[in-house]
Amino acid sequence: MRFTRAPVCPGCLGGLQPLAAAAQCARCGVPFENDTPLHGATLCALCRRGATAYDWARGFGAYEGELRHLIHLLKYRGMEPLARPLAERLASLVPQAGTID
Repeated sequence: MRFTRAPVCPGCLGGLQPLAAAAQCARCGVPFENDTPLHGATLCALCRRGATAYDWARGFGAYEGELRHLIHLLKYRGMEPLARPLAERLASLVPQAGTID
């Protein structure tokens, strides 16, 4: 058994699943309900209306269950040992952004 300062076992932390969407908004990453977006649109309705002030964003997984619990431990309980493993998962998505200026 391996002990860490985080209040979660390595197996549970390793079991966090990335968001698995067949199609998602090219700007904000929100999953589309259908595998093929309507009329081939690559942006969700909010991004098409210019409601976002950024060029690209992603979330590692659905904000529910164990991932939500771990984010709350970090954010509201100051459980800083969770920062690195959560950041590593989020950073793994950066290559999807393509060229960043």
